[in-house]
Amino acid sequence: MAAADEYSDDDEPLPGKRHQAPNNEIDVAPLIDVSFLLLMFFMVQQAMNPRPDADVPKAKHGIATDKKTSMVISIKNIKGLKQPKIVLGDGKGPEGTFAAIPGFVQSGLKLQKSDVIVQADRDTPHGFVQQVIKAVNKVEGARVSIAVQDSK
Repeated sequence: MAAADEYSDDDEPLPGKRHQAPNNEIDVAPLIDVSFLLLMFFMVQQAMNPRPDADVPKAKHGIATDKKTSMVISIKNIKGLKQPKIVLGDGKGPEGTFAAIPGFVQSGLKLQKSDVIVQADRDTPHGFVQQVIKAVNKVEGARVSIAVQDSK
């Protein structure tokens, strides 16, 4: 009987179960895999949903540029057209393209007009306005201003 008292039920492994030593380490391989998958998901999601065009805010502060001594490029957003129409002049000039803008600006510089005012309809995508500004900036010496509506 003394031999039976030496062993308790806790010391003997149960039949069908393996006896494992306590493991104080965490396996990080699955954590790395999940982190990588989440990273890939967010990278692909960001590429699929580009940021929409932003609306240009109303002006609170600024210095006015005189239209009489400046060149004006108007952007008209006409319903039914795929992209807005560029007018080289204060809404009264000829219709233009991105390629025609540098020539228009060069001719204005010859007339001592170094300021270029870009004005656009309210619902014109901001990205389109940026493309017009990039075309103006191809000409050295031109200063670009954006026409905004008074906040009053």
